[in-house]
Amino acid sequence: MFAREAGTCLFRLSGELRHTACAGLDKLAHELEHGQMLDCKEVVVDLGQAEFLDSTNIGVLATIARGSMLRLGRRATLYSPRPEITRLLRDMCMERAFVLVDKKLDTHAELVEVGDTEADEQLRARMVLRAHEALIDLDERNREAFQPVVDAFQKPV
Repeated sequence: MFAREAGTCLFRLSGELRHTACAGLDKLAHELEHGQMLDCKEVVVDLGQAEFLDSTNIGVLATIARGSMLRLGRRATLYSPRPEITRLLRDMCMERAFVLVDKKLDTHAELVEVGDTEADEQLRARMVLRAHEALIDLDERNREAFQPVVDAFQKPV
């Protein structure tokens, strides 16, 4: 889900988040990264309702963080009240990209469903590749885990 309110761009992820259903989030992340969200003065991500995130979704979060740094000159804030998810984020060095807050976000913003945009197999493959490249770019320690994924997606078919 997504909302723009008083200069804040709020992303809320909920449920089990897998690469097969994150094209809409990826599109918003790239709009932020490429300066198409000019009304954003602050970026907030809420994972209070997230139950599971795969590496592609975490890579898309890294893209959101990169967009905040590039366009706003500051780290985005990520609310992660579930210890198991916060631990996963820290294992992937996300504390370098975000201000991690280990409590629930209290907001009354009116969020709209982002949904999954239609993406063919080739577009999804590029999205997975970009997300894993973002994780590697975030911290060299992620290279060992994600370089094989990047290599596999870069091989000609």
